Amino acid sequence: GARMYRTGDLVRRCRDGSIEYVGRLDHQVKIRGYRIELGEIEARLRAHAAVREAVVVAHDGPSGKQLIAYVVPDQGEGEVAAPLKAYLESVLPPYMVPAQIVPLNQLPVTSNGKLDRRALPEPVWEVQGYVAATNDVEARLIQVWQEVLGIERVGVTDNFFELGGDSILSIQAVSKARRVGLRFTPKDLFLHQTVQALARTATRDDTERPVEDRPTGQVPLLPIQRWFFETSMPNRHHWNQSVLLKPVGPIDPPALRQAIQALVAHHDALRLRYRQFDGQWQQHYAVHEDHDLLWQQEVPDIAAMTDRCSDAQRSLDLEQGPLLRALHVRLPDGSERLLLAVHHLVVDGVSWRILMEDLQQAYRLVRQGESIALPPKTASYKTWAETLAEHAHSDAMRRQADYWLSQPDVPALMPDHDTPPLAVDGRQHTVRLDAARTTQLLQQAHGAYRTRINDLLLAAVARAVGAWTQRPRVAIQLEGHGRETFAESVDVSRTVGWFTTVFPVVLPVAPDIGDTIKQVKETLRAIPDNGIGYGLLRHLGPAEIQSELARRPEPRITFNYLGQFDQTAGEDADFALTDEPSGGSRDAHAPLGNALTINGQVFGAELVLKLGYSCKQFESATIERLGDALRRELEAVIEHCLCQDNHGMTPSDLVNVQIDQGALDALLDNVL
Repeated sequence: GARMYRTGDLVRRCRDGSIEYVGRLDHQVKIRGYRIELGEIEARLRAHAAVREAVVVAHDGPSGKQLIAYVVPDQGEGEVAAPLKAYLESVLPPYMVPAQIVPLNQLPVTSNGKLDRRALPEPVWEVQGYVAATNDVEARLIQVWQEVLGIERVGVTDNFFELGGDSILSIQAVSKARRVGLRFTPKDLFLHQTVQALARTATRDDTERPVEDRPTGQVPLLPIQRWFFETSMPNRHHWNQSVLLKPVGPIDPPALRQAIQALVAHHDALRLRYRQFDGQWQQHYAVHEDHDLLWQQEVPDIAAMTDRCSDAQRSLDLEQGPLLRALHVRLPDGSERLLLAVHHLVVDGVSWRILMEDLQQAYRLVRQGESIALPPKTASYKTWAETLAEHAHSDAMRRQADYWLSQPDVPALMPDHDTPPLAVDGRQHTVRLDAARTTQLLQQAHGAYRTRINDLLLAAVARAVGAWTQRPRVAIQLEGHGRETFAESVDVSRTVGWFTTVFPVVLPVAPDIGDTIKQVKETLRAIPDNGIGYGLLRHLGPAEIQSELARRPEPRITFNYLGQFDQTAGEDADFALTDEPSGGSRDAHAPLGNALTINGQVFGAELVLKLGYSCKQFESATIERLGDALRRELEAVIEHCLCQDNHGMTPSDLVNVQIDQGALDALLDNVL
């Protein structure tokens, strides 16, 4: 073959086969761990109609290197910096958007007509760190972020996810923003992660959009509800989620009873009922809730309290109601507890945050002698269910079928003993990260590879389980919150109900930690619509696709990150969560959710991972060893990400560029 020469030019192959010049390979810089091609930014700027010429350089600023763009506007004297920055934020990753855009009448050139970079004017540096709001929209967003994230001071350049935000908190941010007259979607927040960027996208709207006040009639079952009724279960009435609360002061029972009734009147899903008709389960709204929802008991000790909690957990009835039970308990030492048990068919993790906030507000208003006014609810569960049922047969869903049917098969997890996993045999092993490590995981580790919390948690899970099973791939049944924005006209950010999505994902395990993180991240980014399509196709889609998906083996490990619960009640709350025993939330003979379930949440500033399993399937020593390995891998992932030498880009970081990880790594290795 003939000798080839490297020119030093970086180009992009377009879809029509043509080659587009991007820039020089020697014009690359590394900022905050990211390798950045300056020519890519310059090309984006020159493509804008308002720009005639552009050059981007990296200047040493007060807090390290920062990108500065110098542009020559095509015409006129109008403002160009802000519109151009907004444009770049829509086409480039956040770390490639220049800190400043400086307009010039012309770019300086040398005597031979080449750009004279040394003659470019020095930028005027702002004091780095905290940057205050400059307008009303930014001020409102800062207020929302401080409340959702539990942080005293947020600046307009702070990144929501680097401050500890996650997908569940993004839903809360959307909901709270509506109350201060701002509208945006969780997707907007993922695309525009700073207050400054989001303020340009958020819409000011102080008017409340009407929702159906009290929906009535039949409600289509969601995919997760269909799964519930398709699963063999001896007592469907007893399959709950619950919280046990400790009041900060004496409970006022009449006020509490009135507040709980207000919750059920306000949140329609709590009035749902279920019945079988021709062998098929259906759900519909009850017109009124006629049951006394609050029980009161005096007990001699914690053991007796646990028994009374179990009684309350068993008192729910799918057909006649209620689907919510509250139990107020008084102990001999004068302390009190409040159990809230809700059937899982009508509640999920996001719903609990809504219910806790509204219970607090309703209870406080009653005690103050005021009428109960709760925050506006969003679209009804019925509207969401009808939207999903229609979407399940859309062309978009049919196209997704190929993705779900092409998932690779992975050998099933083999327990120590092959017996059915039942709730009566359920056990838990807890893994904790201390507060310092948890803060590093939530706020400091994501800069290395532009990750989100699930990327790092699942990388650690994949490495721990991969070492346990001695396999290079790990099959996981992943749970998501399910409130996706594919139907942007239907806002369910403040709707109570069971929205959970469950879908399979096969995670690669690489020898190197960094490679595992990047591969897991890209695997998760490739999942269409955050996995909601799997359940739609599996339970609501065309019959032939339902059958094909039903024949595929399901992963025997379930993972669910439930988010941060430290801000759920608030510092001035009348009730605080407690982890004391609260009775059996499910019938003893109900099946466990899976052979192994890993639930994660942040509680008391610490990450808690609970490994649920059947003691008839696994020896406790087996799960303890796995838990120890998971802790070690998670700590290793955090340490790796905090090391300045470890960083990298992945294909999903690039906008409108098609390249695989190997080619991207090779390109970056060759140019730096």
